[in-house]
Amino acid sequence: MTLRETLALFCVLIGFFSSTCLVVNSQEATSRDQAKPEKWKTSSFMPKVVVARVSSDRSSLDILEPVQTYVTHEVPYTVTVPITKDGQTTYTTESRLRTVQACTTKMERRSIPIERISAFNVNGTQLTLSDLNARLKNPIHVLFGNKPDEYAKTVLKEDLVVIVDNAPPAPTPDPTKTFNIPLAPKPDPTKTPNIPLAPKPDPTKTPNNP
Repeated sequence: MTLRETLALFCVLIGFFSSTCLVVNSQEATSRDQAKPEKWKTSSFMPKVVVARVSSDRSSLDILEPVQTYVTHEVPYTVTVPITKDGQTTYTTESRLRTVQACTTKMERRSIPIERISAFNVNGTQLTLSDLNARLKNPIHVLFGNKPDEYAKTVLKEDLVVIVDNAPPAPTPDPTKTFNIPLAPKPDPTKTPNIPLAPKPDPTKTPNNP
């Protein structure tokens, strides 16, 4: 075998092995992409954690829930203000007020009629009224609001109680309707208002000046 034939065979073998490696790497990359987990899905609004118990007469559900309120107050601060007089600049400090808004959380109690609620386990099994009375005989932490979705269930205990309030939603105003507010009657330009005139002074009397 000549040198030229040896080089040609060597080039053919290099090309064969290179193409084989590319095919293998492509298949491995495809399998890795298929094995990747799906992107995280956004969860719906997580139900609120409250403390709840069934009332002693079993007619209502008493809950203690956190309520957030926003409080606006003024905070003093100082600024440095330049003052130029007769070509000279001096600096002085002034006190000012800044309005800030802060969020505060307080616990509030309220009662809900027992016939207006539905109770579930985290897995979606609905609880009977007798089960609810037994489990909420004493105050315990429960989820209140809506049932958690599949994403949220992964971090919740299976025996956690979920309370759903079946109150009808508040009516939304109809944007197509307008309020009929009576307008004030327009003044008649042909009529003049009857304004009583001040009495004319009597020229025969002199004022009693002290």
